[in-house]
Amino acid sequence: NIYTKAATMDLEQVDVVIVGAGLSGINAAHRVQTQVSNYSYIILESRESIGGTWGFFKYPGLRSDSDVFTFGFPFKPWTKDKSIADGASILEYIKDTAHEFGIDSHIRYKHKLNKASFSSSSACWTLNVTDSSASDPTEKHIKAKFVFFCTGYYSYDEALPSIIPGIDQFKGTVVHPQFWPDGLDYENKKIVIIGSGATAITLLPNLSEKASQVTMLQRSPSYIVGLPAVDKATMLIRSILPAHTAHSVIRFKNALIGYLFVTYCKYFPERAKKMIIRETEKLLPENIPVSPHFTPKYYPWQQRLCLCPDGDFFAALRSGKGNIATGKIRNFTENSVQLENGDEIEADIVVTATGLKIKLLGGVQLEVDGKIVEINMRSESIAFNGMILLHKKRRCNTDRWFLNRSW
Repeated sequence: NIYTKAATMDLEQVDVVIVGAGLSGINAAHRVQTQVSNYSYIILESRESIGGTWGFFKYPGLRSDSDVFTFGFPFKPWTKDKSIADGASILEYIKDTAHEFGIDSHIRYKHKLNKASFSSSSACWTLNVTDSSASDPTEKHIKAKFVFFCTGYYSYDEALPSIIPGIDQFKGTVVHPQFWPDGLDYENKKIVIIGSGATAITLLPNLSEKASQVTMLQRSPSYIVGLPAVDKATMLIRSILPAHTAHSVIRFKNALIGYLFVTYCKYFPERAKKMIIRETEKLLPENIPVSPHFTPKYYPWQQRLCLCPDGDFFAALRSGKGNIATGKIRNFTENSVQLENGDEIEADIVVTATGLKIKLLGGVQLEVDGKIVEINMRSESIAFNGMILLHKKRRCNTDRWFLNRSW
């Protein structure tokens, strides 16, 4: 262990600094303390709580869009029944794992990394950190041999800006899922969700439980596939095998099925498209046609598919409380959305599920030997296998965008 605590109070030296206490950060910490156990490490977390995405988002129905057996920790088997898990269960899983393996004691909450500077002569990083854990924020400097970024890929401070014509004229409530207000009363309200991604697919069935009407307004359709929330084959495997063995078998099974499905879509795109649309049509009520609402112009996996556990999205449509509209927004009135095709949808609440703003490395400024390093297509970065290695220095990043599965 080369580095020990420095004598000065404003400079700390450790072997590894992990940035972010979400699922990736906890996984990285476990790898460090088990595979290089002689290395010291700390986790810098800018927020006051653990969990990353799963502790940040608060919108109704928050859940994973990958099965937790491939998404979760291989060293801490997932023990709940649902493969597509809700956000609260995933957050609990992260907290329990961090506590069980003593990782939570390494977390520095309300410590925001602002700048990371690498020196070739000393072969280490100097980190500029703002510590807001006390009433008066202070600046700290930390030296480390290795920096592991587990910060996610989106901005926690602002959502993706989107131009929605005339929305300023709307007199009702406008909400973005990323900043869902506590105590928002939507009981017996008419809600319009703008968007057709995983968040919108999740929101519609959950909001329709209390709202009088929920309409998902999409500019273009997505493929939506229903999967069982509890997989019978998974439950059988877990009833026969020990926990860790069962977890490995289930993970392999899920990864293999996903791989085969993606491969089928790749080599037989027209067949795959017809199959998904045919199965979708079976789940729709008579008053909602499959076209144009569920017939994308692209083939499956040219963009990601959206999953709905137990077909809850389609169940909400069949109940009559959920609806879907496809078209471009022309304008808003005080209490409705007007489309270019002439349709008008009344609304008390508009949810703008229009996406997240990309922010790599948490917006940290990087320097190598005094030279600022830009993260863009013109930079001197090398990307390989879901990792980014800058100038071949000792920095690793887990901000990988998965197109098919979390593996």
